[in-house]
Amino acid sequence: MEKVILPLWKQDGISAEEFRRQLLDEFSAILLKDSTVISLKMCVVDEHVKAADPYRMVNLLSPAQDAVLIAWLHAADEIFAHRDSIEKYCANYYVYVVTESDRLPLDYSDMPSGYRTEGMNEIVALQVPDWLSREQWLKIWLESHTRIAIDTQSTYGYRQNVVVRALTPDAPVIDAFVEENFPEKAIHSRMDFYDASDEATYRQREKTMIESVARFIDFEKIDCIPTSEYIMK
Repeated sequence: MEKVILPLWKQDGISAEEFRRQLLDEFSAILLKDSTVISLKMCVVDEHVKAADPYRMVNLLSPAQDAVLIAWLHAADEIFAHRDSIEKYCANYYVYVVTESDRLPLDYSDMPSGYRTEGMNEIVALQVPDWLSREQWLKIWLESHTRIAIDTQSTYGYRQNVVVRALTPDAPVIDAFVEENFPEKAIHSRMDFYDASDEATYRQREKTMIESVARFIDFEKIDCIPTSEYIMK
């Protein structure tokens, strides 16, 4: 099995609400008929995460994507069996094959198709900074930073995706995608984002987190897009 991540851009003149409807009601229905699609999520920038706009960072994929398709397939290139449908609903898209480390596994097997997970799912895109080799970067991020991120934030879902290759030849260089699920209260409060009960704890956790990410992230080479996550399969 292989996991693919597809940033998607809506067609001109289509509202965010209409794009969400197209992705959830029409495009997903096509994909779900395909037995090679093992699991499917649609992460959409919609009104439910509008209050999280201050969290947005856009450097690598500009303008920022309007949605992200995340799927497990028997083989990654099987996604191109749906090229016509992708191009029908999207003005642009890229396909990345990734390896996943699921640090806080979630079980949505009993949820109905189209279930919206609580709060927001931040989709973060990363590039290896100039001051680190790929091996150094992976070691800091996966072996050192992971525990810090979990301990300092209210994250309840955390998937680290290292990009293996891009299947679309014009895809910008992305070295990793992060999917981080946060509860609803984290959208509206930085203190709740850091799962802190008082100002001092919040400030300390924020400082710890910033110091850790500064070791392996160039803040001019990162995207952070809050989305609503819909579990389709």
